Amino acid sequence: ITETEVVLSKWLAGVVMFLALLAPFALYLPVLYHYGKYPFDLGPMLSLGIGLTTIGMMFVAIGLFFSSLTRNQILAAVGTFVVLFLLVLLTSLVYQDALDRRAARADAIRFGALLVQVHSFGSGQLDLRFLAMHLSVTVFMLFLTVKVLQFREGK
Repeated sequence: ITETEVVLSKWLAGVVMFLALLAPFALYLPVLYHYGKYPFDLGPMLSLGIGLTTIGMMFVAIGLFFSSLTRNQILAAVGTFVVLFLLVLLTSLVYQDALDRRAARADAIRFGALLVQVHSFGSGQLDLRFLAMHLSVTVFMLFLTVKVLQFREGK
């Protein structure tokens, strides 16, 4: 078994677990419609589901990378948490600051702010640039993870 197979298997298992955690979201909607007779637009729900899936794929890849850097699970969890915290909260705060200052860089920062992206997905705007960014980061982190494992094995 190669390092690539191990990394892809662990990543796929993490993504399946993430999707299992999203399943109640998808199952709640028909129940809401059936019992509450509450009409909703399916487009924004599908957009949000696709967006959250690609974000989850990226998050799992980042976590897997930090897991490959150390044998200590606590250190891997803390490293993952710090990076994901910075990705989610700090980018949103920097974006809000740029908006308040009317800085020209606000649009560039908006592209990386995950909370803004989730809001965009939830309003039905499935921007393929965001999906491409999530998938690119995923592939890059998986590549780095394979390289870390190959380095540790001395290959």
